[in-house]
Amino acid sequence: MVMIIWDVTMTMTEFFRDSLTRIDQVLQEDFEITDARTVPEVSDLTFGSTGKLIETSVLFVDLRSSSDLTQSHRRSTVAKIHRCFLNEMVRVARYWNGKVRGFAGDRIMVLLDATDDSADKAEAQTRTDRNTHASA
Repeated sequence: MVMIIWDVTMTMTEFFRDSLTRIDQVLQEDFEITDARTVPEVSDLTFGSTGKLIETSVLFVDLRSSSDLTQSHRRSTVAKIHRCFLNEMVRVARYWNGKVRGFAGDRIMVLLDATDDSADKAEAQTRTDRNTHASA
């Protein structure tokens, strides 16, 4: 599938009509959906007419009050904080067999296989850690 982001010779009306045509083509296609037991690797993802149905847990993590950091720290310090946070969140995700599927600023999205008990173990460990820190 070839995707054209913007043809500068098109008017907005032509662009809109072209978009509607391409959307209609996708809506008319037959999609093949297969069951899967695990989150696919990024290299297995396509933008074709196939899909996988999986049971998964989705984890979104962000750095609390990170926008406040920009008011009280230099840009290079904020960048270092973000880098450390995201690097460590990737390590945690991998430790729990999670698949990182997106970053947006200080946010990370992780998919955990529901067929694997890692999601339950991660939640239980988080609750234990919170209780341990709260009582310390």
